Amino acid sequence: MESKVVELGKEKFTVRELTVKEIRDLALMPDDSTVVDRLQALLDKCAGITPDQLLGFAPSDLQPLIDSMLEVNASFFAQAAAVGMESAGQALRKIIGAVSMIAFSSVSTTDMDS
Repeated sequence: MESKVVELGKEKFTVRELTVKEIRDLALMPDDSTVVDRLQALLDKCAGITPDQLLGFAPSDLQPLIDSMLEVNASFFAQAAAVGMESAGQALRKIIGAVSMIAFSSVSTTDMDS
């Protein structure tokens, strides 16, 4: 199983290859799961990261995390492409790119009034 340590600012995270079971669990998430739900599950399974840990970073700061997740899971994305899921890597980028949505979803309107 592949893994890679990624530095984001002063923090280090270990990004690891997903198991077949974890990929299946992500694929079988309920249809009513939001992008935020899927992102939270992916970040937890792949890197043990909570969305709150990412809120202090700019989206561009997260690029090494995205690249590492794609890199250590390259076999999965290659297999997905072989069976017609060419956009699996692009979907992962979109899901991870939705981190800004988490920032907005975790801010209540009372926080905005302060």
